[in-house]
Amino acid sequence: MEAWQSVFRDILNLMGQANQKLQELGPQSYEYWLWLSNELAMIEVKYDRNRLVVLICEDVFQFQQEKFENMEVKK
Repeated sequence: MEAWQSVFRDILNLMGQANQKLQELGPQSYEYWLWLSNELAMIEVKYDRNRLVVLICEDVFQFQQEKFENMEVKK
């Protein structure tokens, strides 16, 4: 159970950092997406590429993509 608390704590921390990076770099910057990919990959490795952790990380990335694609459409 502690391991899952750690996973979700890491994801929560990542999302907070992502908000800061977005303000710093902007959602259309290559640097932001590279940073996000690297951070998610490190979480996956930290938890030995557990299938559920990988799926969560993929969903976080996809959610971010969809969020900003929808913003572009609304402009």
